[in-house]
Amino acid sequence: MGSEATQEQDHREPNVAFGRFVKPEMYDVFGDYNLGEVTEAEKDWLTPEQIGEIIFAPPKTARFTVDSIALNTYEHGLLARFPHRIIETAEQRTIKDNDLDDELIATSKRAQIHALESKHESMNVHKAKLLEQRGLIKELTKEARTPGFAHKSPQRMKELTSAAWIEFKAMLDVVHLQRDWNDDQRNRAEATLIHYLTQGSQRERVGHWWAMIDLADNYLGARLHIFKGRISKTDTLLRAKQTEYDQRFA
Repeated sequence: MGSEATQEQDHREPNVAFGRFVKPEMYDVFGDYNLGEVTEAEKDWLTPEQIGEIIFAPPKTARFTVDSIALNTYEHGLLARFPHRIIETAEQRTIKDNDLDDELIATSKRAQIHALESKHESMNVHKAKLLEQRGLIKELTKEARTPGFAHKSPQRMKELTSAAWIEFKAMLDVVHLQRDWNDDQRNRAEATLIHYLTQGSQRERVGHWWAMIDLADNYLGARLHIFKGRISKTDTLLRAKQTEYDQRFA
């Protein structure tokens, strides 16, 4: 038993430090990529500061924004930006303005409640995913703070950096929307970001990763704040509508 445990430990890959993990190979975190066509202008433009400015300070007329934060189309569509409009839409589908029949009114009220419940559940499910993703980013942040210490296995480090890369790409998708990029521009931006993360000295790479991880953490925090706020508003309205229904029809 003891010898088997010792053999298992001997076959494990040694832990790897964050600073040694973030190098051009990156254990295939990025998949296949070609950095040969990345221009100097693209390198100069695509920085965490530029990405953050687009995400956190979009123009007032920008599309796909909630509370002055730019979002992707999925999250923008998922959020109950105006919970009262959910009720209006459900009501329009089930009752006419001049219809005073109690049964039809009850049907309309139930439809409103069901619409709010559905939206509330969808937002809660997505909030849980954001919380899980942020937990991974927080774990990676600890490694980036001590880049010379080997705390994680290569497999775990790959899982954490892959989670971060998902968030980095999600931010590029938002920039894609805000800047009306075509597919080629979007792909070139991704290659430029890979160049930013993998090239240069070890100190530069660690610094670049740290900047992007910090941006991703802030963006996740901002989105969580929005979702929590909309969930709370929807919950308050849902309880009020349920009470109203119970008092009249229960």
